[in-house]
Amino acid sequence: MHLSTIILSASTLLLPVVSAVGIQICYKSGFQECTTISGGVGQCLYVGGPYNDHVFSARATSGTRYCDSYNDINNGACANRLVAGIDQAGYSGLPDGHKTSGFVCY
Repeated sequence: MHLSTIILSASTLLLPVVSAVGIQICYKSGFQECTTISGGVGQCLYVGGPYNDHVFSARATSGTRYCDSYNDINNGACANRLVAGIDQAGYSGLPDGHKTSGFVCY
């Protein structure tokens, strides 16, 4: 075994595993006019326009256990949780959807 093979094998073992999670957010009732935002587990997922501050319904995407909604983002981190535990079944008529700026998913 060559030294380069040993180094390559060791470096491969040190690569971090980042799982992708996401949430489908909808502008209108009945899960209509939707978009999906995704990122890493535990990261703040920013809600862009026109959905920012107007999320009527939301549901976790496949492979995502649940998401929490937040009304503020400070230095890239979601702050001030609004609704916890939004799962794949979804939540229609999201309370404080007019304040939603981000989600954290797991």
